[in-house]
Amino acid sequence: MIGQKIKTMPFLQSLSLDFSAIQFFNDGNLNVLIKSLANLNSLSSIKLNLQSSFITDKGLENLGKTLRRLGSLRSIDLKLSSCKNLTDAGLKGLSVCFERLVHLNTIRIDFAWCQNLTNNGLRYIHQSLKRLTSLQTIKLRFEVCWNLTNEVMEDLNQTLRKLTSLQAISLNFSACNSITDDGLVSISEVLNRLPSLHTIDLDVSRLKKITTKGQKSLIESLNRLDNLKSFSLKLASSENTNDEDLRILSENLKKFTSSLQTLTLDFSACWRLTDEGMKSLSELLKNTPSLKRLAL
Repeated sequence: MIGQKIKTMPFLQSLSLDFSAIQFFNDGNLNVLIKSLANLNSLSSIKLNLQSSFITDKGLENLGKTLRRLGSLRSIDLKLSSCKNLTDAGLKGLSVCFERLVHLNTIRIDFAWCQNLTNNGLRYIHQSLKRLTSLQTIKLRFEVCWNLTNEVMEDLNQTLRKLTSLQAISLNFSACNSITDDGLVSISEVLNRLPSLHTIDLDVSRLKKITTKGQKSLIESLNRLDNLKSFSLKLASSENTNDEDLRILSENLKKFTSSLQTLTLDFSACWRLTDEGMKSLSELLKNTPSLKRLAL
């Protein structure tokens, strides 16, 4: 039904569809939608919520082949979280669309709870993103993708450093428990090379192997930025986070007391933090008059 309606809208510029509440949504359903997209040559923005669906690698491959032909696309937003049937082969199939859509400025992909994915699968995505030199916003969510290791963060490092137009970056590695300080250092190196960034959202909560070393590297990379407007750092349930980490964070954010408008910090269940650490943060907040939104 939806597919037939879309076919009658050849000049459609923006499309947002949510299939997450449809029970047993599968490749057959997705293929009906894909056929309706083929002639939307004016489409500049697409957002598909396929969360918890039963689509397979073949369905994702077909979607990638169709999207790559929509040369007007500037924004792609795919929610694929909890798609239990997806494997690395599906990511390889999806990656083909990024090889052609070189004018994309926004990419958001949610892979959370896709527990069959590995570093090899994500490498297909990362390699294809290198060509997107016009990309300004990227959001990637890998929460509870247990097979991912530091290697995926090093691959991200090699890819994102080439995207010099990036202004906003959001990365979620929550509960990817194989990631260590070395992984955070790789992300730090990316931030060091992208001075135009004004929005950073990092979720590295529930990583049991990270320490002050990795967190310090991540935070000190902010020094290379010139105009940070929005910063979010989630370290919930990080067993090694302590007062010194909070002091280092506060010191490095002082540079942005006249530009920072949004600050989100999550240190819930970081049992090593005390009132001493909160004093550093309180001092920062007192001297940041530019703040408009604060979440702690």
